[in-house]
Amino acid sequence: MNKIRGIHVRVGEKPEVIEFENKYQELRRLVGGNIELVPLDKNTIMYCNEEGKLIGLDGNRRLNNGDIIAGNFIILGDDGGEESISLTDEQIEKYTKRFDEIERYITVCSTGIEDDYDMEV
Repeated sequence: MNKIRGIHVRVGEKPEVIEFENKYQELRRLVGGNIELVPLDKNTIMYCNEEGKLIGLDGNRRLNNGDIIAGNFIILGDDGGEESISLTDEQIEKYTKRFDEIERYITVCSTGIEDDYDMEV
């Protein structure tokens, strides 16, 4: 089996170092849908759900550019080849620290009022 080591960051949880089979179907399962690749640096890449915001997944973590990743994501190594590689110990330390703080986001509808409010008739 072709196992790979990365960091899985679930919504509302601390980052977890995991080892899993390096297959497209397994990546889809871990992020909950179709894959989007987001480069984090020249040797590290994030796999997230490309439709996370569109389908209403909860916000997970904010990136340095201000964008919020919706849903779970995986961080893996990138050597410029066609397949991702396992993270190094240094990358694991860096990105575990970077995403260690759990962030919470609320959903606001276009009127600026939270979606889950009660209304008396």
